[in-house]
Amino acid sequence: MKTNRLLFWMLFLLSNSLCHSHEDNVIENEGTFKVGQVVGESKGINISSFRFALRKTPDSGKPYGIYDDYITSKEQVLLKELLSFDVNDWLFNNYDAEDDNQQRSFDNTAWINNQDPLMFSNTELNKKIVEAVKDVSKQDGPYYPYKVFAKILRRGDNTKVVRDSEDGEEYSATIFMNEHWRKNYYGEFYLYDDNKEIIGGATHKSARLVVWQSDIYRLNRPPAVQFLQGQVLFHVVYSKDKSKMEQAFVKYNDFREKRADAHSNWNMPEYQFPEGRSIEQLDIDAHKTMEYTTETDGRKIFIFDDLFPQEILDGLRSFVLEYGTYFYDDSVDSDSDNVQWVAGFHLDPYIKSPYWKIIQKAAHHVTGNKELFPYDVSINLIRNADFTRIHTDVGYHGEEEYTCLVYLNPNWKRDYYGETTFFEKNSDNTDIVAQVKPKYGRLVIFDGNIPHSARPPSFTFTGARLSFVTKLHRNEFAGRYKNFQEELRFFRSTVGMNYDLKTLGSDEGEVFAKSRLDSMREMKEKNNYQPDPEMEGGNEKDSEEEEEKEDEEDNEEERGEQKQHPPPLMSKEQQQEEGGQHEEPVLKPGQKFVRREHSPLSDEEDDPITRKLLQPLDALTEGTPDAVKMLRDAHNVMITKEKKFLQRFRKKGFEIL
Repeated sequence: MKTNRLLFWMLFLLSNSLCHSHEDNVIENEGTFKVGQVVGESKGINISSFRFALRKTPDSGKPYGIYDDYITSKEQVLLKELLSFDVNDWLFNNYDAEDDNQQRSFDNTAWINNQDPLMFSNTELNKKIVEAVKDVSKQDGPYYPYKVFAKILRRGDNTKVVRDSEDGEEYSATIFMNEHWRKNYYGEFYLYDDNKEIIGGATHKSARLVVWQSDIYRLNRPPAVQFLQGQVLFHVVYSKDKSKMEQAFVKYNDFREKRADAHSNWNMPEYQFPEGRSIEQLDIDAHKTMEYTTETDGRKIFIFDDLFPQEILDGLRSFVLEYGTYFYDDSVDSDSDNVQWVAGFHLDPYIKSPYWKIIQKAAHHVTGNKELFPYDVSINLIRNADFTRIHTDVGYHGEEEYTCLVYLNPNWKRDYYGETTFFEKNSDNTDIVAQVKPKYGRLVIFDGNIPHSARPPSFTFTGARLSFVTKLHRNEFAGRYKNFQEELRFFRSTVGMNYDLKTLGSDEGEVFAKSRLDSMREMKEKNNYQPDPEMEGGNEKDSEEEEEKEDEEDNEEERGEQKQHPPPLMSKEQQQEEGGQHEEPVLKPGQKFVRREHSPLSDEEDDPITRKLLQPLDALTEGTPDAVKMLRDAHNVMITKEKKFLQRFRKKGFEIL
């Protein structure tokens, strides 16, 4: 698994921490709304020099404008980073086709990231957009942002033609955020007249700004099927009515508080057994419907039905739909599962939930290991146009880990597909071990070394295939250790981003941002974007040969791992079996870990803050007295520091923006 994917993964493992951080929303006086009070002009800008087009609709004369090179590289980088680090705000809006819940987006956009309108109104970027609004409207304003959000469009989306407002005095603005875009990726922006005829539009160009009168019908056309990532857009709606901005802030803050409470308490009912029974008396075997064994190495897959009571399933599903917070991973890594939407949860609230008690009971029963402990708790969300890959859930072959997944879609039909398929080998020359159809509440427990893939649903299903995943390590120390390693990556990134803010806020900020954007464009062109060779004029045969070569390299790497990488954190019994050849890894101050190899890098690369955090864990081993407590304490210190760094990053980032 590559570093960029791990970084994004850590963004959501820490989403609960972000949910609890309300200081960034506190205003000086809730009755006066002092934050966002300043909605002035951006000084020294000749807006006409950035204007690509300023037009009016032919039927009604409503204005719209297109501006290029108006948004600076520094503003683009800052905005993208703020959206990435405020990951707890990515919400899935389009529920199952048969679900009674209402959508949270009226234009059928599946993913949105709501922002604080008061905080945004005080930024220089907002003032620049307001200048463009004035250029289009030919009015002085003032204009207040009351809808501020980012959205992601993906191939297969079915967006609608809508208008942001029926008020002709309001104006809308969109910024295209992707650094790299090709002509055949689609993603155009269209404007329509009242008869729904296309009357104008704009192609996607990096940092392009489009402004239009909000009562004009508009459409964001989703990306092409060949485009595997997402199109990121930043959208703002302006009104002359300041109270709309104030009301929007109250609604925004209220939802964040409710979600924070739900995450901290898990907001689920207690497990209720019939009178005279307890969880210890739960007959696991009575619910087992199938068992499979791989022919390659005898690893097991277990399937259970009707193990959870209805209230637990319904509570979990409601929690996921209402408060599930996702991170977006748009990297196309050959060694990942390529599930692009994942929501992570912290361990300690989870292990107190009734849901975990049932998982724990079942996992202990089928594995015989009563010490199994979670290190990764998440929701996987897959839609019909997604492209998933065969993968394993372990860091290296032979690691003692198990995965437990529960399907959360009621009334699933066989024509919806969406099966989980297990394979003998992770290669082109493989065979199927088992295929498991999603069923509401069905539990699947399997050895994490077994190659598998969650297949996307069919195009007859327009919602999202949901599965709740718990990954288990051999005991609590090993689980917390692995969880700590991965969360440590995000801690480093938060520290590093605060250092970057100093550069972005300096005179060298624009040069630094341009260099960053150039690097991102080069990386995405080379690694992340895999266009169809025929559509782009390439050679399909060459592409197939390259893919075969990559598969062979992956197989060689896997074979090498089996020989070269013994399990980390080996128990004393395992060390004795290995003849004492391997020492237990030690988490030393400043070490960095690669998930697959578990190999530390130079501690000289770490900053003093991280080295100080890791100092209490110097020479930590599984046999260290109070080792679990030491890990838990270090984790709590890290989370507290992360909150402060994230608050500082958000506050300073918006100040610079």
